[in-house]
Amino acid sequence: HLGVSRTVVRDVLARLQERGLVRKSPSSHWIAGPLTARTVSEKFQLREIMEPAALRLAGPHLRYAEVEALLERIGTDPEITPQYLGDALLEHCIAQAPNAALVEIIRSNRLLLSSVDRALILLGLPRDEDTIEQYQTLLELITHHPIDSACEYLRYHLSITARRYLARMKIVAVIDETGSFAPYLSPQ
Repeated sequence: HLGVSRTVVRDVLARLQERGLVRKSPSSHWIAGPLTARTVSEKFQLREIMEPAALRLAGPHLRYAEVEALLERIGTDPEITPQYLGDALLEHCIAQAPNAALVEIIRSNRLLLSSVDRALILLGLPRDEDTIEQYQTLLELITHHPIDSACEYLRYHLSITARRYLARMKIVAVIDETGSFAPYLSPQ
């Protein structure tokens, strides 16, 4: 259907499986989903544990000029979305932690949430202004260098974001699935 060889398809599916986005059933069928509230809650619980710890480790290695430049763009650049700010926080701050394994686990854990976030936006959900304000507060704490305060605020922000995220998912849960699958997929 996609005009690629089976080898390419197997390679892509194996990579998606490594990242936890698909899995194999006992009968060796590839399965994506279902995405449940429990799955999302567990992903956010992991984020609440790992991301503040990584930010604390990254403290001495932060490039504050980049964080300040990002902070200045909030409110003036229409491209600034919660997802953009989350990705920027990861790259400019959390990924500066000297523990590469921790950073890779954080990136992997965020993949599913980022994919769902993109889908929610494509379905027409409005931009989440409250989350943007929370990122602004977090970045301000980081630029003032009280890294412990920033870590605690990040944990708080992630707990609020998890609840907001689940509420946004409930909004789209009522969308009719009829005809929404590609011809090579079968819902189960």
